[in-house]
Amino acid sequence: MEQKEGLKKRREQTFLFLMGALLGGVCFLAIYGIKVLDSSYIDWLFASEQDLYQHYIGWCHYRNTPWQFPIGMIDSLAKPLSVSIIWTDSIPLFALFFKLFSPFLPVEFQYFGLFGLFSFSMQGGFSALCIGRMTSRKLFGLLGAFLFILSFPMLQRMFYHTALGSQWLIFLSLYVWLERKRWKGMGKICLIWAGIGVLTVSLHSYFLPMTGILMIGMAIHLYWEERDKKRSLGIFCSYIGGAAAALWIWGAFWGSSSPVGEGLGTFSSNLNTFYNSQGHSSFLKGFPLYFDWQEEGFGYLGLGGLFLVGAMALLLLVRAVSTYKGQAYESFISKGIGKVCKKGAKAHPFRTLLFLSSFILFCYAVSPIVTWNEIEIIHVPLPRFVERALNIFRSSGRLIWLPMYMLTLTSIIFLQRRLRDRESLLLILVAVLLQIADIRAYAMEKREYFSKREHKYQVMWQGTSIDNTIERYEGFQFMYTDNDILLPTAYYAYLKGMWVSNYYFARSYEEEVARRIEQCTKELLEGKAKEDVIYIFQEGTKGLENYPLNYTEWYGHIVGIKERKE
Repeated sequence: MEQKEGLKKRREQTFLFLMGALLGGVCFLAIYGIKVLDSSYIDWLFASEQDLYQHYIGWCHYRNTPWQFPIGMIDSLAKPLSVSIIWTDSIPLFALFFKLFSPFLPVEFQYFGLFGLFSFSMQGGFSALCIGRMTSRKLFGLLGAFLFILSFPMLQRMFYHTALGSQWLIFLSLYVWLERKRWKGMGKICLIWAGIGVLTVSLHSYFLPMTGILMIGMAIHLYWEERDKKRSLGIFCSYIGGAAAALWIWGAFWGSSSPVGEGLGTFSSNLNTFYNSQGHSSFLKGFPLYFDWQEEGFGYLGLGGLFLVGAMALLLLVRAVSTYKGQAYESFISKGIGKVCKKGAKAHPFRTLLFLSSFILFCYAVSPIVTWNEIEIIHVPLPRFVERALNIFRSSGRLIWLPMYMLTLTSIIFLQRRLRDRESLLLILVAVLLQIADIRAYAMEKREYFSKREHKYQVMWQGTSIDNTIERYEGFQFMYTDNDILLPTAYYAYLKGMWVSNYYFARSYEEEVARRIEQCTKELLEGKAKEDVIYIFQEGTKGLENYPLNYTEWYGHIVGIKERKE
């Protein structure tokens, strides 16, 4: 796959990157329109998926938190705990940048639309750069980039779990690998990979396995070529050091929340993922999943990607039949499978290492419960310590994105190498048109929702008796752990400069929150209710008569406040 005589001139590469970025930006505007770029327009955030306004409210409380170290801590979302912005998925890098200007920004300010435009542009720029680098053809790069810009997983994630739209990090890492010979010595290349480690954590840590395995592939490749252990080890240590330092600075190691989740396997990728549109295709129906949460492992190639992969498979079959005419199997066996594979790996280290990287992540993505449609094929038992380690990235299905993109990229490069330019260009053009037609219904659905529909959010608690006397109170103490009105209450608390005792985080703080509730219950039983706290109970809570509070029923909840002494 590697093209040694690729686009070497920086001017050519810069042009290709900028044009690819422009295409990505145009596609974003065609799908989502310009309304989401209005930083003061926030109603669409609350009308969308819960995850989206969870991320927005996380940013709101972060900007109100006084500067401290670690720089990513928020002290008003789980009082008295301080938690990292990493656990609210609020795109830490953007949150930090805009917090610097927070005093000059309006109360209602969002950067998620801008981040969407940025991600689409980077997806176009870096994917075009990788294709151009491997084909020596700028036109191939620009045309092929459409298949990655108009990626179904990209549309699925954008403005649902927005930070996971940073899929361009995969192409950035691949490009650095392709350009490994540009940076001589250890200094620059180690600094670059340290930067990628920091950048990955600062956008979303779920890309660490994807960018990390490409880093390892490059380190091995360099050792393969140069036999320089120090340089390869330096790259590895720089990336790990950069990622670990970023996690520390953002506050991921502070507090008692564990990075380990639960449910490994239920968030996996189904074996039908590459051709299962999950109902989003304009032409192909979706296939069933074994677990509902396998939508996390959505890796549908699109009709254009499937067309190119099919064309590549057909050419391979025709070549095998016409060249060997039935003698390939005997020749392969007589030489020895191991020797043939070793010879191929030695001759083509880049494609070998890239294949192994993709295959490893594919295995992680579809395991440990391997499924096809509604059928469980095998459940691989894992030792508890292994399962616990893998549960750090429990939504393992997301790792299918690297194999998915590499499959499409491989088909583009293969067809360009095996056919005349005119023929391969025609096939890619057909693939792009098929991809546009296939994604059209899904894209129009997004455009209708984000660009044409008017959204109006009504802030919870406004106009209530509590709102009329809110200046008396410092925060909301939830006396239960369910996530029902946590998020809208947290937004109201932001507007009023208050705190909440619980929130919906990417990792659990339930034990600490439960201990706080137990402590508050004890204080109430002792008659030590706080005048500046609003206590919220679920309807049907027993024993409320034992607390020194005045109660009001409110939308299935009971609000308790201590009568204030004048």
